[in-house]
Amino acid sequence: MSVRRSPAKPYSRPTSQTRDSSGRFSRSSSPHAQMAPTSRPSSALGQHINQGVPTPAGTSANQGPVTLDEIRDLLHLLGNAISDLNRRVSANEETTQEVRTMVKNVSQQVDGIANKINEPRTPEQDNPV
Repeated sequence: MSVRRSPAKPYSRPTSQTRDSSGRFSRSSSPHAQMAPTSRPSSALGQHINQGVPTPAGTSANQGPVTLDEIRDLLHLLGNAISDLNRRVSANEETTQEVRTMVKNVSQQVDGIANKINEPRTPEQDNPV
């Protein structure tokens, strides 16, 4: 029975060439195992692999098989998030309507004051100086 090794040799021992006393090169093996270099580019090191939809705290973003309970829990979380967003949108719509009503009332009051200022005055309405 033979064991087949991958070409990357994930835990290879690097060898180094040194000269012995006669001037010949000899190979010596490092006593410590070295991991093979990563296949990801150096610019991607330290970056998260999965940068998609964030997962709730305490859960992992595994890519393996899931259970029906996990799917049910996820659907429950999504349903709650949608309900929360609907409540926020409704509150914003109510606030927006209230602001529009207030702006309309203030605009009408300003128009009323402007009309009074622009009305012609008779001499007895003038205030004496």
